[in-house]
Amino acid sequence: MMDDAIFFQRLLNETYRKALKTDCNQKSGDLLQYFRTRESQTSNSEMDAILHNYLNRERINFYKCEYIDEIFCFRIYMSKRFVDIPRNWSIFQNIYSTMQFEKKDGLFLIDDGNDNDELLKIFSSLADYKSHLLFILIDNQIYTLFLPKDSPKSLEWVKNYFGHTNHSKKLKAA
Repeated sequence: MMDDAIFFQRLLNETYRKALKTDCNQKSGDLLQYFRTRESQTSNSEMDAILHNYLNRERINFYKCEYIDEIFCFRIYMSKRFVDIPRNWSIFQNIYSTMQFEKKDGLFLIDDGNDNDELLKIFSSLADYKSHLLFILIDNQIYTLFLPKDSPKSLEWVKNYFGHTNHSKKLKAA
């Protein structure tokens, strides 16, 4: 047990020494403060890795989506094929507006309560399970997610993720 404590102490000391050498703004000798500062400076790509890892771990289907200006459509890439959806149709109007004019990130949720355009029915063949449909906009990158209806914790986790990141996230309904 003592050997483990010594080992971890050496790791912390080495980390701290390197942190002081590489971070010239660090004036305090407080390692905890250093890591809190570093955590608050986490880049967007690191935060996106957290979301990506969670979705993979929970086996949640998600697909890349992009806006193609030449055809005024969003293209969703799914398993070696794609679907083009006009930007002025359904929730895609809100996504386009948020992306182009508001320049904010967003979480766009479609479920039974707000599926006026039957998107769930249209996209149901793409998911292996009954799902909520989410479109996530992060730094002008769009992702399509299928969250299982029988797992409300996944939906809550994604909502919480967007509520606790450094992005100015918002929840939008269709």
